[in-house]
Amino acid sequence: MNIPVDSEKAKHRLGRTLRALRRSRNWTLEDFEKASDGRIKAVVLGSYERGSRSISVSKLEAIAAIYEVPITAILIHKNNQSTPNFVNVVIDLRKLHGALKENPTRNLLDLNRFTSGIIDYRKDLNGEILSLRNSDLDYLSIMASSDRNNIIKEYADLNILFKSKD
Repeated sequence: MNIPVDSEKAKHRLGRTLRALRRSRNWTLEDFEKASDGRIKAVVLGSYERGSRSISVSKLEAIAAIYEVPITAILIHKNNQSTPNFVNVVIDLRKLHGALKENPTRNLLDLNRFTSGIIDYRKDLNGEILSLRNSDLDYLSIMASSDRNNIIKEYADLNILFKSKD
């Protein structure tokens, strides 16, 4: 399979993925530089994210290692046109916490960290449910090295999605 790694479109697509990974952790560019122990400067990562600089495979491997994701999670291109938009994906935070006590999988731990960050950001400390946006699902998919369908299916199987009593 031939992948056009030098095309401008590919650099911008890769940059959007790198930015989504960084933002999913609520990191600034400087936070990333610190996490890399200064091996990858903030300005360099910013250039990769904007698609204004080409990236070597070794740098991409280093970035994937820092984010603790497989390199394929960064390279796999998903056409947003073909990705269905999910509406009304609502996490029941009580059930999430219960599921975490029973079986603290990496995806559940990531979801818990992600939802805690959103709750802190929104200052919504009394909520028992949390609605996820499409972009939230994209970030969670990246973190899980999976796709939206699998993530939502996993949450449904774990019974942590909020169900109204209609």
